[in-house]
Amino acid sequence: MAAAKDLHEWIRRQKGLKMFNLKTPLRLVVLALALTTTMLAAVTHTGTTIAKITVVTEINFWPITSTSFTDVPGAAATITVPAGVKQLVVASFTSESSCIGSSNAQCHLRIVAVNSSNVLVELSPAAGLDFAYDSSATQQDFFEGHAANRSIVLGPGTYKIKIQGAAGVSGVTFRFDDWHLQVIQYNGGV
Repeated sequence: MAAAKDLHEWIRRQKGLKMFNLKTPLRLVVLALALTTTMLAAVTHTGTTIAKITVVTEINFWPITSTSFTDVPGAAATITVPAGVKQLVVASFTSESSCIGSSNAQCHLRIVAVNSSNVLVELSPAAGLDFAYDSSATQQDFFEGHAANRSIVLGPGTYKIKIQGAAGVSGVTFRFDDWHLQVIQYNGGV
């Protein structure tokens, strides 16, 4: 109890000297909570009616060894958003995949939209190399089914929706087989 009184007296004296302000730590806590809440907030997009569905499939095997994102050959759909509207675009990709060559390997996948000016934007959630589409605890991995779904609201224009993959580290091979890309365009995207 005496320690609490001493602390209270010290704080009172510091406030008198303008060296210590209890409002400052409180403001920092409120700011930190606001930033954390903003960073953790889920993003919601909506659309109304389906305007178009595009499907692209492939049964041939394709390996990726680059640690930078590389296009999966053929895994792309060209879409057009009409003038004067926005559309919610939802892309789904399923495939057999394996991630081989290293213990504890991760293999990454992203879905991107590329406009006619060749500007690339990753669909949401835009996790980049943080999204492991496949992984392996040993150097050998078997093919198994995996899926990824991403979305974005796009304005008028022509876009190529593409699948890109990357090996987590050098010496890893990310293999795709029997894949299916579906792109759905919803009117009234917000």
